[in-house]
Amino acid sequence: MKQLIYISVALFFFQCNPEKNFVEKPDSWMTQNEFEDLVYDMNILEGSLANFNLDRKLMRDTSLSLYQGVFDKHHIDYDTYKANQEYYILSNTMKDVSENVLRRVEKEAEKYEDIEPVKTLSFVQITQLLEYDNLSDFVNMDTSTNFIERMDSLLRFYRSHQSSLQEFAIDSLSFETNLIKLKKGADIFRKKPMFFNNKPNE
Repeated sequence: MKQLIYISVALFFFQCNPEKNFVEKPDSWMTQNEFEDLVYDMNILEGSLANFNLDRKLMRDTSLSLYQGVFDKHHIDYDTYKANQEYYILSNTMKDVSENVLRRVEKEAEKYEDIEPVKTLSFVQITQLLEYDNLSDFVNMDTSTNFIERMDSLLRFYRSHQSSLQEFAIDSLSFETNLIKLKKGADIFRKKPMFFNNKPNE
């Protein structure tokens, strides 16, 4: 019985020792630097997906195609990724991979520390901006384009006329973000008729 315990303990320490725990490399082996680049890109993708409020089915379909894009970039397939992931886990080097990737992510994040957060613009701010650039009639009364087309026109206009945004202390990223959100909602610029409900004749 004691011999069995000694053998079990010896096997445990043998398995936990990275130098003695030999793991065979997969056929399509990626060097540690190559695998770290892959894991880094996957982390960036996952961080981006987390910022979108998508329904579960759309999230699944979108993320699958985006992950495939990461695999294509590194000229591998899913099976190659899984084989290399298993290799780095079993060879006790996955911790090093994770720490190196985390350092890269943190270093990349430092570049954006001074960037102002996206501001929510009020309806008054946007309408004042449109009045300033004589675009109110286009947004309120143009009948040749639909709401989304008019918002796209505004995006194109203010990409080349950012000085107007500066007059109202609006940064271009905040403006574009707010306009893109507006595109997904109702046409808030069109005034509804006050006296007519468009009911059929009785």
